[in-house]
Amino acid sequence: MSDHISLQYEEYEALRLADYENLSHAEAAEKMNVSRPTFTRIYEKLRKKLARAFVEGKTILIEGGNVEFDKQWFRCTSCHTVFHVSEEHKPVCTSC
Repeated sequence: MSDHISLQYEEYEALRLADYENLSHAEAAEKMNVSRPTFTRIYEKLRKKLARAFVEGKTILIEGGNVEFDKQWFRCTSCHTVFHVSEEHKPVCTSC
């Protein structure tokens, strides 16, 4: 038996859009470029996983999935801020 619950990136994004950004399922589906029924299936699967993790005290891991980023993102090793830079520049955190 595993001590963690794995979330796919799509599931994390569904949670972020619906519950953090407060978008409707239709709006979130459009942002994720999926149909509204597909978004709802992703979201329901996520909810079951999160409930299991909370009830059973399991660690939540966010893993791969079908992901396309519009820019290259970096995380500062000092302050943990997430940022992006153009391809011509070396990644330097502007928050530190």
